[in-house]
Parts: sequence; C-alpha cells; structure tokens
Amino acid sequence: MVLHYEELRRLSPGHDKGVTKVAFSPSGRYLATAGLDYKICIWDIYSGEPLYSFDGTSAVLSLAWIPPADDTVLCGLHDGNMAILKITPTNVTLSGFWAHAFPVECLAVKPGDYRLASGAHKELLVWQWDIRTSKFRLERDLSDLTKKPQNPADEVIITSLHWMSTAERPALLLVTYMYHGLLLIDATNWSRFRTIGLHQQIASASLSDDGRRLAIANVLRGIEVYSMESGAPLCSIDDEAGETSPIPVLFVHGSLALLGGSTKGTLNIWDVLDTVTGGPRLNVPEDDEPEPRAIHTLQIPKRAKALAIDDDDEGEERNPAA
Repeated sequence: MVLHYEELRRLSPGHDKGVTKVAFSPSGRYLATAGLDYKICIWDIYSGEPLYSFDGTSAVLSLAWIPPADDTVLCGLHDGNMAILKITPTNVTLSGFWAHAFPVECLAVKPGDYRLASGAHKELLVWQWDIRTSKFRLERDLSDLTKKPQNPADEVIITSLHWMSTAERPALLLVTYMYHGLLLIDATNWSRFRTIGLHQQIASASLSDDGRRLAIANVLRGIEVYSMESGAPLCSIDDEAGETSPIPVLFVHGSLALLGGSTKGTLNIWDVLDTVTGGPRLNVPEDDEPEPRAIHTLQIPKRAKALAIDDDDEGEERNPAA
C-alpha cells in the first residue's frame, strides 16, 4: 500500500508559547493540546475550530484521554498537580488535585479497568479512576521500585509509561528512564518483573501494538528499536535531529512505521518492515539489522521544533497525525 500525506488542518489561534503535548480523543474526533503558556485547548478535527480553551496556573506537560468516551481529559502540570477536564453537552468543568512533588511529565491510562499510572521524575504512582465520582484515588506508590542501584550519580527520571500484557502476564507496567533503562512491573502483585539496562539516554519511547518492540529516542544517538523479548537492538535511525534535545517517537500505521519528532523543522516517517518478507522488522534476525527507509518527510512551517506528536490509528481510510 502506498501512503500519501497531506496537511489536513492548521489549528489556530491556539497557544502563545510552545506546545508540549498533543493527544487525539478515543474516537479521533477531537484533539487536546497542552502548552507552556498554561493553556489546554480542545479542537474539533473535522472543522479545525477550537472548542474550548482553559488557562491554568502552571505549564501543562502531559495529556491523556480517559476511554472509551470523548468527555474526559487528564492533564499533568509542572507544579505537581493533575487536572481533570470533564466535557458534557451543556458545560465543561475543570478540577484538580496535588499528586506529585515534581513536574508530572508522564501519564498512561490502562484500557478496561480505569487505572492510571503517573510519573514525575523518580515518583511513580498508580491511581484508580471512579467513574461515578469522576475522581482518582491512589492505589499504589511504586516509587521505591524506581530506585536503581546502578549509576547512583545519575538522577532517576521517568520518561515514559506504557501498559502492556503477555500470554503469561496479563497486566504489566513498562517504565523507561532517562539514564536507567527499562523496568517491567507486574500489576497483579506490584513486584519488579524484569529490568533491561540499555545504557542509553532515553528521552521518550513508544511501544508497538503487539508489545514486542520498543522504539526509543536516544538524546545522543537518534532513534533506536529494541526487542522486548530479548532486549537486543533491531535497528537504529540516525536522523541528525539537529541540536541535542529530547524528541518524541511514535509507532504509527499499526506499528509498521515510525514517526519521529525533530528540532530541525521537519518530521520524518520511516518504515520498520522486513525488506525481504514485507512483514514487521521483528521477523528479521536480530543480527541482520537492515536499514530503515524514510518514506515521507513533513515540512514544519517556519522550521519550528516538533516536540509533541500523536496519531489516530482508528480510522480505516485516514489516520490523522498531529
């Protein structure tokens, strides 16, 4: 299948300062954006019009919609608070609570049981969402599990959170760290299940749909893809992203392609397919490592930095990305 990309909407006016996060709603109808200007904006993707805009008291660093409806957005703030934006046909309410002693940079909602994992530097908390009261209650503080013995001089900083499952483990929480590799936590008993020491500076990460591959944005070396089964590298992409800066990375198109952020005014999409079989690159022997192929480059107006990305993979014909 040949993929074509075109600009669908240019959303403005919106933020006065840098956008930190973008997130499509569960249906893909709406887009939430967060910024350093303390704003949260909700956009209608079909019309390109802003529906709601809220001004807070701190920069908004993370976003997560609570499925399955398009009516609740969770926001992590620089001051350690988490805000809940509740949208109804007649009104919109914004509430919040203090959650962390550090900026809330990572959020991950577990589909099905309304669990939320939040990460703020070394702090890792798990919350339970009460659909009747639209409030969170603290279920578990897992911060002690993040205290790793190696590299004691390096600060413990959580950079991404992902819920996943395997045939043997129905509920796992994957945590990536800037300096301390990966940690898998068994959510059935909240114990440390597995660690993978990648010895890389992980700025962000994206887990493939099948949970078998992890793409990381290495601050110093570009984008790399690893096997979750063995921890071995599968391929690497030297994107020459510009200045040394944390950039996002995201599996798209059913995890058959990668979308990477950039500091040089362009967004690149690479295929991560086996060039022989046409299947996922995980089918390639781990010592083969064929080079990924750039399939499209998106130019960013005014060569701005792209430090926030998301896509909606639910549609059959169009898969918007922001």
